[in-house]
Order: sequence, then structure tokens, then C-alpha cells
Amino acid sequence: MLGSLTRGLRALPPERAHELAMRALRLSPRIYAAEAIGAPATVMGLHFPNRIGLAAGFDKDGDHINSLAKLGFGFIEVGTITPQPQPGSPQPRLFRLPASKALINRMGFNSRGVEHAARRLAQQGGGFSGVLGCNIGCNRETDKAEAYKDYLHCLRRLYGLANYYVINISSPNTPGLRNMQKPVALNALLRALVSLRDELSEQHREKTPLLIKIDPEQSRDQIEAMAEIVQRTGLDGIVATNTTTRRGREVAA
Repeated sequence: MLGSLTRGLRALPPERAHELAMRALRLSPRIYAAEAIGAPATVMGLHFPNRIGLAAGFDKDGDHINSLAKLGFGFIEVGTITPQPQPGSPQPRLFRLPASKALINRMGFNSRGVEHAARRLAQQGGGFSGVLGCNIGCNRETDKAEAYKDYLHCLRRLYGLANYYVINISSPNTPGLRNMQKPVALNALLRALVSLRDELSEQHREKTPLLIKIDPEQSRDQIEAMAEIVQRTGLDGIVATNTTTRRGREVAA
């Protein structure tokens, strides 16, 4: 039966198949919890029950946390969440590469917005015993010189609802976003975010880890420069990596 369902979903456009699978997961009256798989880890002061997690991009708005939690993940990262709702890139924007068992992703930060995500996190976050992360971004139409305000707004609104926060400045599907990884812009952005995080940690009496997500096209020198800025500004870590814009010969359609 599972094979028939899988074949049926693969006959649909990939984004539609994802929507139906997520809806079925949410509406299913009975999902058996996965057995614990062990290999816990403590990172950034957070206890991960296991090291297998769900990256951002699967549950973009935090609508399916409790259902996904039953699959046994050690952590779930929701997002990318933007301040205002936005549709993302025009469809089709998700493409299968069957021979490589891979996907081409051109989603473009489709998001229901931070207010929707905050409500869903407040409703569902407590039902997950693992580590819950929030991935935040800026709106497509925001002037990138002012984009830091989008990140500050999202962090302020979502603080206290997740166990860690990831600053997404590396998606290739939002024009100009990767320019925020350049040293001057990155330093200014991270200083502003760490300052706000420290302010919020006093209010909430809890300091929540803050990370950035980088792209895979960085050179060694660029990575070293970014790592130095991360250390200097007091960020807690780096998420490696975002979507690549390259497709080597080994990736067949």
C-alpha cells in the first residue's frame, strides 16, 4: 500500500505532492511514534535526543510540528519565516531529478508571515520533546540596505518560542540576499542581532542560541572571514549549508 501511495504522489507535481503528504500527516488520526534511536548530543547548551533532524524548508510555517515530532526527529527547524506573508517564486519552482533522487529548489521564501508562525509555534511547540529551531529571513521586496530590520522584527516576535534561531542570508532565490554575507554587511547585521538577542534574553531570563546559515559556494578565504566575524560578534554557530546554484556532472536528471 505504501508503495502505491508513493507512486501516486510521484505522479503529481512535486510541490502538490508535498502539500498532500503534509495534509495527510496532519489529519491522520493515529501516527505511531518512532522508537528512540539514541546517540544524543549536547550542543550550544541544548540537549538533542538524537542527531537526525529535519532542516528548514519542509515545514515552512510551523503548521506540522506535532505530527512531524512523532517521526522521531531529534530536532525540527521550521521556516524560512518572513515578517510579512509572501507567495515566493512563481510556480513551478520545485523540480524532480529522479535519476539522482534529488530536487531542484527555487521556492523563494514562500511564507505565511511571522504572525502566523508565532501562533503556530505557541500552539504546537510544547508538543515536541526534541529541539525546535526557527529559521528567519527577509521579505523579497525589502530594500536589502534595510533588510536587517526584517530579521530584528522576526527575532523579537519569535523569541521564547523556539530553542534556537537561524539567520538565513544565503538563499539564492531571493535577489541580493547573499550580498549580506559580505564582511561589512555581515558584521553590522550580526552585531544588531546579537545585541537584540542579549536584550531579549534578559527579558525572558533565557539566552537562546543564534546562528547563521551560509551558502556552499563560499571560498576558503570567505569562510574564514565569516567565521572570524561570527566569533567576534558572539554568535553561537554556523549552519552549513543552503541551496547550491551549481549542478555537477554527477547529478543526473
